[in-house]
Amino acid sequence: MNPKHFIKSLTITLLIVIVPVVFAQNNCLRFNNSHHCMAISNVNHIPERNITIEFWFRTQTANGGLFSVTAQEIVFNDYDRSIYLQNGRLFQYTWTPNRNETIQSQNADWNDGRWHHYALVLQDNQGQRMYVDGNLQASGNLDGSGFDWADRFEIGYTRQVNYFTGDMDELRYWSRPLTQDEIRALKDVPLRGDEQGLIAYYRFDEGQGQSVADDSQNNFPMRLGAQNGQDAGDPQWVSPGAPISGAVAEISARVMNFRPLAVGRSSILSLTLSNLAQIIADLYALNYRFTDMGGAPNWLRIAPVAGIIPARQQVQIRFTADAQDLQPGRYQRTVRLTTNARDYLQVDIPVTLTVCAGMGRMFGQVTDARNREPVEGVLLAAAADYDLSATTDEQGFYEFVDLAAQEYTFNIIKADYLPIRGFNIDVPSNDEREQNFALLHSVCEPRPARLEFAVPTDDVLRTTLAIRNP
Repeated sequence: MNPKHFIKSLTITLLIVIVPVVFAQNNCLRFNNSHHCMAISNVNHIPERNITIEFWFRTQTANGGLFSVTAQEIVFNDYDRSIYLQNGRLFQYTWTPNRNETIQSQNADWNDGRWHHYALVLQDNQGQRMYVDGNLQASGNLDGSGFDWADRFEIGYTRQVNYFTGDMDELRYWSRPLTQDEIRALKDVPLRGDEQGLIAYYRFDEGQGQSVADDSQNNFPMRLGAQNGQDAGDPQWVSPGAPISGAVAEISARVMNFRPLAVGRSSILSLTLSNLAQIIADLYALNYRFTDMGGAPNWLRIAPVAGIIPARQQVQIRFTADAQDLQPGRYQRTVRLTTNARDYLQVDIPVTLTVCAGMGRMFGQVTDARNREPVEGVLLAAAADYDLSATTDEQGFYEFVDLAAQEYTFNIIKADYLPIRGFNIDVPSNDEREQNFALLHSVCEPRPARLEFAVPTDDVLRTTLAIRNP
């Protein structure tokens, strides 16, 4: 019996699961000087030697506790590695059974309402160091803590000055002392979470709820507030957070030089702005803006002037020079590019334009000087800081149309031929100029091909060698 006779119909149901792309938000925590306003994370064991603690903060209040480590079972008010503000100055306290040490920042204006990056470093035989915004602010002799039973972090509070009013973001605890170069390189960018020695990492990007994820590989979640339930004293989620960006910018040119233009003409140059970041998330998007810093006459237009470039994408920026209202002469201005990429926070791009009275045409043929045959593929390029070039066709002909009337210096180059460099050509206004070139082969044929001499000891031989280019 054939089974196919029993199949009347077949229905296939496909379950299609659509996984949304989740974009990371740049949020932070806002503390309000409340006794409930603490963020607590229970950690199995917090290293106390060879460590780095770093975070971002922003406040306009002169006093407030930023960070400390403590224990669930408090004995004798146990707090250590305390970081706090007092009268606008930053302090860093480290405890050992034998002695304590507090170091303080040189500056006393860290409550200026702007974001600042803080890093505490403890290192064997090197002592403790305080870095603010990547710069060394203070150092001490104590190279480790004696508080080896600590098992939780607290932010927004320290025993010395109590509670904090302001914003905090990007808390990281490392089990190794970062160098100053590492601090500067890592402070402005999001981490992957699997970096060597990263014990705990809190981005504070959730934007809601009572829990903060640990984005390291150790999974030590953080609870907001003094109790599990929400209340009015809890830290608040606000946006935007600290200036953290994973965007990686690249521009195709740092100088924009237009080829000469005649009065009344216009020209366009393109610049490619790329975001080389690979992670599709808001923190990796490239924000950019171009600002024309030049004054009158305003002969330059830029489009688009600002925007956002997602990771792995690029945009073409059009620079348009308009000589409609310009007199003959050389013009310069500066365009400033600002982005959120750490290597391109601000880049000044010089832009130049030469305006001439009229236009002309230049044409001609390039041949082999020996046999008068046309030479294909010869490059004729102006020796200038702008792009002006042409290549000969099969018959050796080239042409420059709508060439601004002025004097040019050309280089004529072709493989296996001697180049012609620094050839000056004057292009007439509203006229044409024919200019032909004959290239010589770069072949050396010595005759005879070999010379042999017998020279007695301590004697001198003088002879003449002639080299001819046939």
